[in-house]
Amino acid sequence: MILCSCCVIRQIDLANAIRALLKENPSAQITPNRVYRHLGKRPDCMDCAPLLVRRINILAAEITVKEEILKGQDIPRRLQ
Repeated sequence: MILCSCCVIRQIDLANAIRALLKENPSAQITPNRVYRHLGKRPDCMDCAPLLVRRINILAAEITVKEEILKGQDIPRRLQ
């Protein structure tokens, strides 16, 4: 599924970027700007921002739990 049509960001691209950003710094908040920067893209219209924020929150929580990224650390408030 394409989440951002102007930059052609697919859901799998978003999940991979979130995974990398979480492994880099699990306590930092993941924002659309960090995702775009990680993917080396620049947003044009930001019409997709509300959708990206929702998908980022859902995918970040799923990836954190499934891959045990925190490994016994306190769960950040944004994921509770």
